[in-house]
Amino acid sequence: MMNDRIHMEEVVRRLEKLERRVRVVKLSLVFCGLMFSALLVMGQAPSNRTLRAERILLTDAKGNVSMTLDGTGPTLRAQRIVLSVDGGSVAIDSEGLDVRTKTSAATYSSKGVIVFDRPDRNGVLQRSVEIDSTGLRFSTDTHSASYSPSVIRMRGPGGSAELSVAFNDAALLSLDAGQPSAGGVSSLSLSAHNGAAQILVAAAEKVQNNTPVGPRNAASIVANVNGPTVELNDRAGFLARMGVAELETLNTGETHRTSAASMVLFGKDKKVIWKAP
Repeated sequence: MMNDRIHMEEVVRRLEKLERRVRVVKLSLVFCGLMFSALLVMGQAPSNRTLRAERILLTDAKGNVSMTLDGTGPTLRAQRIVLSVDGGSVAIDSEGLDVRTKTSAATYSSKGVIVFDRPDRNGVLQRSVEIDSTGLRFSTDTHSASYSPSVIRMRGPGGSAELSVAFNDAALLSLDAGQPSAGGVSSLSLSAHNGAAQILVAAAEKVQNNTPVGPRNAASIVANVNGPTVELNDRAGFLARMGVAELETLNTGETHRTSAASMVLFGKDKKVIWKAP
């Protein structure tokens, strides 16, 4: 008898649980029917509904307003906006505009415009173009060129050769070739300034500010209002000067100018060791 009573209680408990589930299912079916009816009514209603508001604000999770839409037009407030597509993106922020594709990129800002290829595995840009207030610059993986209001400069692979043209208070054309690590740098320059013109050919072991410095072999031709001069000097410090030159007499300290038909040889100490006439 005891086992039968326990069995009956278990059956009653299960029946009550089943009735509760049936009630839940019925309520769910009623709710779904009401929602379906509402959708049908909305679908049959006119679609030209109008939403009227003086102002619409879009905010982030912290409540900060990121976009405002009112009678004056849309106003967007965001630190950075990024639109991404397959293999590319467009980003806008306070610095400017950045556009990127799978193979190239471009940056537009108040500082200038930069267009370049994606860098290689070593981070080196293959090709780039830069435009800013100072001028225009082109570069590839081996060559580069820059243009400014007063200077045009072109460089060869690894900076081994450079051609520059300057236009300011003087006109200057210079060509440098070689590298100090490869045994020296040779240069050729032509300049004109204040009624004087000069041609300089030089070879040196060191370069500073794109100019050969230190002991070097050099030859120069100078022509100015005083007359023409040709100078030859070597790394040891000896100098030969042909043409017009300013010489100082050691005993009196007086200076005199030689003629174009003269030659003067100087030693390492820059003292005259021979002259004619």
